[in-house]
Amino acid sequence: MSKANTAVQIVLAAVVLGELAFAVRIAPLRPALILLSGVLTVASAAAYLVAWLRHMSGYGESSNPDI
Repeated sequence: MSKANTAVQIVLAAVVLGELAFAVRIAPLRPALILLSGVLTVASAAAYLVAWLRHMSGYGESSNPDI
């Protein structure tokens, strides 16, 4: 998910810079990319939070130290 988020952010930056450089407006693309970037950022943060919470709670770890 993190890689998809990065890819969308790079495309968004390219679209914004392209719009500014060439004085064009790609009307439906920029708002859609902004929304998608926001959704992916929140989803990525949630995935990292879940992984961290599982790690901190010891989820999936054996209680036997010999393993």
